[in-house]
Amino acid sequence: RAWCKNSACEVQARCAKGPGLRVIVGSAVETAAFGWRDPATCPPGYVVLSVSRIDLYGGDENVDVDAYVCSDEGCRAYCLHSTCLVQAMCAGEGQQQCEGGHRVFGKDEQDNAVPGRQYGENNEYIWSYSGHAFSGLEIKAPGSGWTVCNVDIDGDDLPSLQFSLEANTPWDMQQGVKRVLGTRFTHELAEAGIDCGPGRAIIALSAKVDGLRYKCGVVAGLGACTPLISEQVDIKAIGVQALEQMPLACPGNDLLQQFLFEHSDTGGWARWRYTCCKAGGAPTVMAPYRVDRESVPDLQGRYCPVGQDGSGRLKYHRVGEQGVKEHHKLLFDEDRGKWCWSESNGLTYCDEANRRGKELEVKNAATASNANGRDGDWSSCPSGFLALGVGRIDIKGGGASANVVKLDCGIDKCRVRCHSTECNLSTRCGKAAGLDVKNGPEVHAKSGRWSIPSQCPSGYRAIGLGSFRLGATDDKADMNDFDCNADGCRVLCKHSDCWFTPRCAKADAFSVVPGNVAYGVNDRWSPVSKCPAGFKVVGAARVDLHDDAAAANVNDLLCDNDGCKAWCEASTCTVQAMCAGLPRCECTDDAAVDPVGVVGSTFEVGGLTDFDGNFEGKGVPSPSGASGGVEAALRALKKPKAPKPPKQPKLAVFEPVAPEYANECKMEEFSYPTGDAGLWEKVTDSTGDTPLQYAPKGELPDNHPCTIAAGAGGRADGKWGNAGFDAEGRWRTDDTMDKGGDDKDHSNLDYSAISQCSDRDIARGFEQARSDFRHSILEHGIDLADEVTDMMCNAAPTIIVAPMGAGAEYELGDSCSDAIDIGLIVASLANDLVSDFTTLSIEQRGAHDCDPLQVGLARLFCDLYCVRDAVVRGDMAINRNLKTATDITNKNLKKMTEWGVDSMNAQTNWLAQKIDYIDDRLSLKIDGVTNKLDKTSGSTFLADASTAVENMMLEMDTFANAASFEGSSRLSVHRAFSQFKRSASDEPQNLTDALEFFGHVADLHATVTTAGKVPRARAASALTQVGVHQMTTNAKKQLTMLGVYRRHGQKAQQQVRSREQRQELVALDKLWWQLRSKLDLYIDAAEDEMKAYTAAFNAIEQYRSCSAHFDAVHESYDAALATRSSTQSLLHTTWRDASAIFGELAAVIDDSDAFVELMGQDCNTELSQQTFNQVRSGVVGVKMLLRRYVAAGLATPDTTPMVEALQRIQTSYNRAECRK
Repeated sequence: RAWCKNSACEVQARCAKGPGLRVIVGSAVETAAFGWRDPATCPPGYVVLSVSRIDLYGGDENVDVDAYVCSDEGCRAYCLHSTCLVQAMCAGEGQQQCEGGHRVFGKDEQDNAVPGRQYGENNEYIWSYSGHAFSGLEIKAPGSGWTVCNVDIDGDDLPSLQFSLEANTPWDMQQGVKRVLGTRFTHELAEAGIDCGPGRAIIALSAKVDGLRYKCGVVAGLGACTPLISEQVDIKAIGVQALEQMPLACPGNDLLQQFLFEHSDTGGWARWRYTCCKAGGAPTVMAPYRVDRESVPDLQGRYCPVGQDGSGRLKYHRVGEQGVKEHHKLLFDEDRGKWCWSESNGLTYCDEANRRGKELEVKNAATASNANGRDGDWSSCPSGFLALGVGRIDIKGGGASANVVKLDCGIDKCRVRCHSTECNLSTRCGKAAGLDVKNGPEVHAKSGRWSIPSQCPSGYRAIGLGSFRLGATDDKADMNDFDCNADGCRVLCKHSDCWFTPRCAKADAFSVVPGNVAYGVNDRWSPVSKCPAGFKVVGAARVDLHDDAAAANVNDLLCDNDGCKAWCEASTCTVQAMCAGLPRCECTDDAAVDPVGVVGSTFEVGGLTDFDGNFEGKGVPSPSGASGGVEAALRALKKPKAPKPPKQPKLAVFEPVAPEYANECKMEEFSYPTGDAGLWEKVTDSTGDTPLQYAPKGELPDNHPCTIAAGAGGRADGKWGNAGFDAEGRWRTDDTMDKGGDDKDHSNLDYSAISQCSDRDIARGFEQARSDFRHSILEHGIDLADEVTDMMCNAAPTIIVAPMGAGAEYELGDSCSDAIDIGLIVASLANDLVSDFTTLSIEQRGAHDCDPLQVGLARLFCDLYCVRDAVVRGDMAINRNLKTATDITNKNLKKMTEWGVDSMNAQTNWLAQKIDYIDDRLSLKIDGVTNKLDKTSGSTFLADASTAVENMMLEMDTFANAASFEGSSRLSVHRAFSQFKRSASDEPQNLTDALEFFGHVADLHATVTTAGKVPRARAASALTQVGVHQMTTNAKKQLTMLGVYRRHGQKAQQQVRSREQRQELVALDKLWWQLRSKLDLYIDAAEDEMKAYTAAFNAIEQYRSCSAHFDAVHESYDAALATRSSTQSLLHTTWRDASAIFGELAAVIDDSDAFVELMGQDCNTELSQQTFNQVRSGVVGVKMLLRRYVAAGLATPDTTPMVEALQRIQTSYNRAECRK
């Protein structure tokens, strides 16, 4: 697959097949832009096919792959304008495919299936693996007719607690490959116990695919060791996650010496058994690590000659720690006859006239603001000035997510983008003769590690960062450190990848140096990092956050004409300014031919030595030869004075920092009618009032609960809402029952306003009930009136009109009822209208007024948010205070410890001087007494001669040892001793003989001294050569012995395979093959151990011949020690397993009378003899294990169970009646 930019693309794979062909991806190599690097290689046994991957880290239009090439050595690429990653595609012969067998995931090992004997009979296969952690198993069969009856792992039938099976047994293998998935971590850890042994402790431990890697280190003065057991954890439910709940924790500063994993498959538990040792009393040494350039003036260093000038004097250039030539030079000015130190290629800028008009002018541009999450405005330089980099970045907000995520600088302007906050930027601007600025090549920095340096083009010097962008914008993503020197920059980003470029500049006269290092504490301005005299601040060379916690941020960075400083949140930090100016030059008035001893105002030239020579103590007076005799020598001795104790250090005092709560939780927004802010201004307890601290105010999102609560409200109902019962229980609707109803719109309601809102809602409900009640009373009255009037009208008489005997009849009561009904209907309609109008008015005012349920819930959620905020911020403040308190305590403890050590050292040194003083006085007095003794001249000579001979013998002992390292010196010393033996064979009888003997001793001393003055390096080289030769010879002998055992095991296996396979031999064969596999596994490990030692000895020999670095010797030696430790552990395991197998073998043979059954009735001893020989071959392997114990210098194990098992087998063999 491919990732293509600015265009669609097509990809086509290249494919191959062949017998046993296996294709893998090789190593990955990062290659810097514009250069070739070491090739990406393939592992041993594989050849390079082609390129597997080329990944360009950069993303602009100039990024490209200029060329790539693959050879037998590997694949390399030449990438333009970007770092790139290269990987090779490799091919080799995999193991042969077979129709039936198994494959352990990650190991790719396959075994052929053994065919069955008869249809219906069972075969049992035991598969083992090593070198990888178990992650799965595949099982397949060659064809039809095969059924898997049962699968078990570690004695448990599948499926089990730890393992799952794709199909439950039995299954027909025609169904295809079946997989077993799970973990054997309990058994694998139990087989990986680590023990460093007495006097040693574990100093490194890591988990790899093929096991645990660890290192043991010798700890001088290691204290008492204590066995411990971790917490026992139930692993049935959580499996491998149980390891997180059972840490190995040594108390205090104790060191871990050994540990072993224990578990129970049936009980389902696991625990660690381990040993911790006291670390007190361990001596320490001071070892050189590197030159601390930050604390050394810039001109200091090592200057080496590079040639001669016209006067014949040498020209000197300073070299770096890796031998790289730097810009600083020590030259002789022939015109003025002076030695000068210069930062440039020549002495041009030593003349003040050449410096005029070329000075660099710098200033900060106007500040540009940046909105949250968007590119900010450009901060542009004044006319004629160019953008050098950042003059100031000020982050307005705070917290973990407030970060600078992007920086861009053009020719004369810069801008930034900040996350979760507003920020301001001011560009650092500069102007000088011939000044040109540009950004260097962009480099991709991986998260959590230093990037490769991005170097400026030739002729340009790095003055800071030119651009920067983070790949992620979460709370933890941040640039934790950046570091720039004159050549380029590098960065360290945490929790995110990032991309950056250096800001590069050149001018007619331009020199770049870093300022002094300023160390700042958290949450305040750091000290100012200033530039050397004559240099001006052009930006920041480094800002390093010492803590990588999410809350650690650079809140403000300011670089101006005074220097650079930073405000770092939740972390201490280091700040260093980048300075630029004309190249410095300083001359002396010394015209010496050799500059050694030349002294300037700020420097002095001294010579260096490699310290390869003989050093003799000077300045120690001889007591016997002191001028003026013993008395004068005694007077010359000065009695040491008792030292003054060092000044007691001033200890830091811890001041806890109160938490800052969210500003919205101050409740200032909820201001109607009186406000709630006063409730949260302080907290009162038994100690008094404590004001609460709040963070700066910021914008809240629209869906924030406090924003919603502040916006909730309405028009306070002044008509129906103000009603209520007075103190006498009467319902009143006048202003005396004010419940906040003023017919005005209100929001930002405080708690009292929310309560009034609820009161008004209750009042409207009661008014609605009163209206309904009045309506009901009137309706009942109208109904009653209707009934009464109907009854009255019904009593009215009927009127008949018939003037001519015919006419009409009128019901007077009906007319009466109809007239009254009309009036009652009008009254009922008026009652309904009045009631409905009242209901409508109540509902309208209720709809405009605040809803107590809505407002109350909104305020409740705002309060819950503030409770959560208080808990979180309080926890953060506690953690910060705990860390600060711990840091202060540690610093105070360190100061007191150092003060105590200094005090003790002062007293100890004084006591040592007093002892030396007393010793010198006693020696002088004893010598004075000796000189005054009245002795004969002969006796005096003999005493002096005896002393002289003893001294010469001691010296000759030392020189003879040194002379033994070289052949010519050894031969000379041997001849001198032979001559001395012949000439001084008789014991001196008188003074003349003593004189002659003394002469022979003097001659011998002169010869041995001359021959023994071998440089220490040559002596050590010769000694190393002899030792390596002896150790290599021993290693070869060990490998030869292991080869003999291996050939014996192979021959024994061939004999077993040639035996007739009978059903009664299956159990014996199974045990023997288990024993053979254990022995073969150990022989492989022992051979690896010898090979590791051989590699270590070869590395020592290469180091002795100066063809390898000492790191290679150290690495190979550590590898040999690690191999030895694992091999010894495997030796113990193999011995235990072999003892157990022989015990089981003896039980099977003896209990079943195997030898009698194998002979049978025809007394055929062939099978029994083969079986007995099989046992003998196992005994040979066991004897090999015992010899390995002796070779490894280990205590011999208990052989009693093994001897008893062998005796039992011998007895069973002797019991067979037909034995020949």
